[in-house]
Order: sequence, then C-alpha cells, then structure tokens
Amino acid sequence: MKTDHPYYVGVHDAQNLRRDLLTSTKDLLESLKGLEEYKAIRRQKLALIIELKKTVDSLVVLNRKLRSAIPRPWMPHHEKAPAVLKPTAALNAKAEVEDHARSKIDMIEHELERIEARLGELH
Repeated sequence: MKTDHPYYVGVHDAQNLRRDLLTSTKDLLESLKGLEEYKAIRRQKLALIIELKKTVDSLVVLNRKLRSAIPRPWMPHHEKAPAVLKPTAALNAKAEVEDHARSKIDMIEHELERIEARLGELH
C-alpha cells in the first residue's frame, strides 16, 4: 500500500509498534492510577491530621477546665539556706534546680507521711 503522497511514512513492523504503544499506554494508565491512589491517601492523611488537631485542642480546653476546677494544694514556704557561691553561673543554676527538686521531694515525703498517719488512724 505504497502511495506517492509526500506526507506518507511507511510503518515497518506494525504489530510490534502497536504492542509497544499499548504497553506504554498501559504503563501510563497504571502510573495515573497510582497517582490517584497517592492523592486519596494524602487527602485521608490531611483529614486525619485535622481531626487530630481538633482532638488535641479539645483536650487542651478540657485540661484547662480540669485544672481550674481542682483546688490548689497547700504548700508550706521553706526557708532558703544561705547560698554558697559557685565558680560559674551554670553550676549555680544546676545547684538551684537540684535544691528545688530536693525541696519538692521533701514536701512530697512530708505529705506522704501525713497521709500514712491519717490512714493509720482509720485502721
């Protein structure tokens, strides 16, 4: 079927050319399908992130309400021991943190002893 038309180009091995075209089209459609699946997963992820943010925000609000409803514990004021000068400010800050932690531990131990004494009175 050869014609003398100037724009006519003969196709050699048309069967393999069709197979290659169909294979390429199939691969392209599979890629598009994968892309659409990715977009759907991304939309689901964003929806879940938005839901998580709303949940966290509501938890923050509920936590604030709970903290405002709970009475503050009575904490006695401790006298501070005379400060010992440290050679560096970092060591001084570290010592203050440790002293603060120790005073909290002492207060907790004191409260624990008080509660144990009250429990002993009940038995």
